[in-house]
Amino acid sequence: MICQQQRQSLSILSILCLAFLALSCSGDGGSPTEPQGLATSPAGTTGQGQTAQGTPAIDIEKATNGEDADDPPGPTLTVGDPVDWTYVVTNTGDVDLTDVQVTDDQGVTVTCPGDTLAVGESMTCTANGTVELGQYANIGTAEAAANGNQVS
Repeated sequence: MICQQQRQSLSILSILCLAFLALSCSGDGGSPTEPQGLATSPAGTTGQGQTAQGTPAIDIEKATNGEDADDPPGPTLTVGDPVDWTYVVTNTGDVDLTDVQVTDDQGVTVTCPGDTLAVGESMTCTANGTVELGQYANIGTAEAAANGNQVS
């Protein structure tokens, strides 16, 4: 989204200049080379010493005893049996996430193997309990920080 906004604000002349620079070739007509005078920036920076902001995003998918239980009635379980919940948390954004936490709206204690997620990385958090009589619903929520902002 940010790239699209920046592209829209460039003039046609700027776009033509960028295209020319990006397509410059070596003097012998061979393979494309990086244009003289342009420097590349380390990943995650803007080239001016500032950190690139990116777009943080996080996704969570919960399962009950290994079954996706998003819609009622959910899996059928026997009263008194153990129940296990898994929460697969994935960094779907383009910046690393820190302080990753998963909570359950029913007060179940959720344990995660770490608290950071690199871009595209997933981790499986777990919780467990005992099956009680009646319909049961719980919602897992994932939260994290990126570039000083909260994402959920």
